[in-house]
Amino acid sequence: MKSKVFLLGFVLLVTGLRAQDFLAPGSAEYRVLDAIHRFDYKEARRIMETEKTRISPAEYHFLKVNYFWWLWVSAQKVPGYRDSLILHMNRVDKLTEGRTKESAKLYYIRLMNYGFRYRLAFKEERFVSGLVYAQRTANRIRYALDNAQKSPFLKLTAAIYLFSTGYGREHYWYLRPYFMLIPEGNQSLGLRYLHELARSDNEVLATEARYVLARIYMNILNRYDKALELLETLTKRYPHNLFYLALYIQSKEKLNMEFTADAQRYVIGFRQTEFLLPAQRNYYADWRNIE
Repeated sequence: MKSKVFLLGFVLLVTGLRAQDFLAPGSAEYRVLDAIHRFDYKEARRIMETEKTRISPAEYHFLKVNYFWWLWVSAQKVPGYRDSLILHMNRVDKLTEGRTKESAKLYYIRLMNYGFRYRLAFKEERFVSGLVYAQRTANRIRYALDNAQKSPFLKLTAAIYLFSTGYGREHYWYLRPYFMLIPEGNQSLGLRYLHELARSDNEVLATEARYVLARIYMNILNRYDKALELLETLTKRYPHNLFYLALYIQSKEKLNMEFTADAQRYVIGFRQTEFLLPAQRNYYADWRNIE
């Protein structure tokens, strides 16, 4: 059941897809997400507050959605983090309502906010609510599909949609009536787009694509050898990210490879990490907890 829930919640999984100038290297958004990948939540928060008056309210609250999503996921779902997540989701919806045609940036922010909403619903097994938000997202995906070659961020949006819907329609017959109501997917094209993006010069964009690919190979296709290659790259780029390191070790375990040295590296990293809450520390205390 977990793998099916993962698939349903996987459509537009990636955190923070934006218009091309919204994640340019050096921008506030780029630096916030890079800090989150580096496991430096305090720095991410500092950047958001420093740049608050320089970015739009919708951008600011959407960065907060990203921030609290990762905290909630990595802190054993602390209620206070969930409350903050919902608060900023609601503010994003209010700030972007009826304005998505004003700019590509607002289009992406609203679309991805829907994505976070159904990911939350699926994680909490509120499947009806999750499908409602998934449907809203799918209904707005056509622009990205038609213009995928014009922007790497449109391509990333399209890639995840194409893979997840293509795979879902092929493997889950009872979901086919749902997939008939939304634009058609294409599993192989989605994978091709993701591999192209994983080689992007924009490191945050490449990281997002590599993570999505690693999750596909681990959780859906059971190709742990391919996941391992991607996760090795992620752990080298972000050596302090315990989340990526845990998935790397899990892939090695699935492949019956030696991982003692990696597990020791995880323990050292855990001891050196400054966690925000005891619940977060408890979650990362063992690499086997990470999922």
